[in-house]
This record gives sequence, structure tokens and C-alpha cells, in this order.
Amino acid sequence: MIKKIYNKLYGTHWLFMHLIVIAIFNILIILLFSYLGTIDNVFKLINYDIINLSGIIAGFEFAGLSIFISLEGNKKIQILKDIDCDRVIYQIIIYSVLFLVVSIILMVIDINIFNLIDSTNILYTILKRFVDVVSIIALELGYMLFISSIKLLSWILK
Repeated sequence: MIKKIYNKLYGTHWLFMHLIVIAIFNILIILLFSYLGTIDNVFKLINYDIINLSGIIAGFEFAGLSIFISLEGNKKIQILKDIDCDRVIYQIIIYSVLFLVVSIILMVIDINIFNLIDSTNILYTILKRFVDVVSIIALELGYMLFISSIKLLSWILK
């Protein structure tokens, strides 16, 4: 059973599977907070936290990438290269950094640009909510890929 889950998460459609898990998680969380009526307060609280978390996790990803690059002569790396799976680890790390940087950029836009616009406009509300949700999804996807890369790197370093 566990082997099937690993094959789904790290197989040929690994990014798609991660997106499905994150989408289901976000839909449930947003529906819960919308039902409780506190979704706007949640978005106000997380702006600066997303920037901090994304920057920290992206830094760890760069450190993991440098560790992976430095292990070029390792037996397990050679096995991964022989079966052409080392590319998956590079893709996981690079996509994680990409999603985290997108999250940082969106939150900086949210903090700096949306404060200058009239908040009574309906377009403002829609755009702000969209930027908030996409930034949260990007952070969660980057975090999930970060956990995946840690798991793969820990397997290599054993």
C-alpha cells in the first residue's frame, strides 16, 4: 500500500498528484473559514508570515540542492543516474523554490500595491482574494515539495 502511494507521489505525474492534494486541502480550509466567517481575518494575519516562511524554506531548498550536487560520487546517486531518476530530485527542488518565490512575490504585491487602491471597489476585493489564495496555494505546494525533497535526500544520505 505504501509503495503504491510513493509511486503515485514520485512517479511520472508527481507534480499533478501534489497539486490535487493541495487543492483538496485548500478547498476544505477555505470552506471551513468561510463558514465560520473569519476568512478575511485569516488573510490579514498571514501576509507577512508567508513572506518569512517562503524565504526560509527556499533557503533550505538551496542548501539541499547544494548538498545533492556535492554528492556526485555517491553510490546511490550513481544508481539514480543509471535509472534516470536523478532528474526528478532536481525538478522537485527547483519547482519548490519556484513556488516559494511566486508566493513571496504575490504577498509583496498584496502588501504594497493593494494598500494603494480604494478598498471599496469590487474588482479590488476579487483581485485581493485571488492573490491571497494563490499565494497560500503556492506556499503549501512549495512546502509539500520541500518535504518530498527532504525525504529523498535523507534516503540518499543514509
